[in-house]
Amino acid sequence: MKRTWITLSLGLLSFLPGLQIVASAQEQYCNQEITLKKIAQTTSVAKLTELEQKAAQNYQLRVAFAARRLELNPKSPATASSLLALIPKNVPQHVAWITFGDSMCEDESFHDMNLLDRFGSRLEHDLATAVLLVPGKMSDYVGFAFEALTNPHSDYAVEMGRVCKSKHAELVQAINALPLGDRTRIFHHILNTDTCEALRLPEAD
Repeated sequence: MKRTWITLSLGLLSFLPGLQIVASAQEQYCNQEITLKKIAQTTSVAKLTELEQKAAQNYQLRVAFAARRLELNPKSPATASSLLALIPKNVPQHVAWITFGDSMCEDESFHDMNLLDRFGSRLEHDLATAVLLVPGKMSDYVGFAFEALTNPHSDYAVEMGRVCKSKHAELVQAINALPLGDRTRIFHHILNTDTCEALRLPEAD
């Protein structure tokens, strides 16, 4: 019996590091969810800056801070540039961009998930607002269209239509600078630049 207890104890001890890693990761996710919720609910730039100074930073949090700052100060070119600089440059960043509403913590409420989902769903609108303020970043904005629209729920083409109506010349110039194949994809599958009509509409959730 004693030998059996020792064996079970050793087995449990060997399993504990794995449990600790899982618990630590879960705690990080929960802490990030709390911070994201605070960002989404912040009502002033001053409060947002105070929160940012205290928060740990990763890509998703930087996006959240930049997007919320633009929402609170929608006429700031500097703030717009900060968000445009965070346009996803690889698949992991795009995944972080589109998963704001995903459950990150076991006890996360539906209300919190819905709050963050609505926040994340505004990112493409915020990005369009940003490039209207800083049209010099139009090439980056246009280039992200292909990756953005791999998400069937993306309204990127609709937002491009809004940009097209206000900054038509800059948008068309950025599209014309793309390789021929990419230009063709946009003109035939994403946006009619003559009418600024979106050719790719988001699928219903």
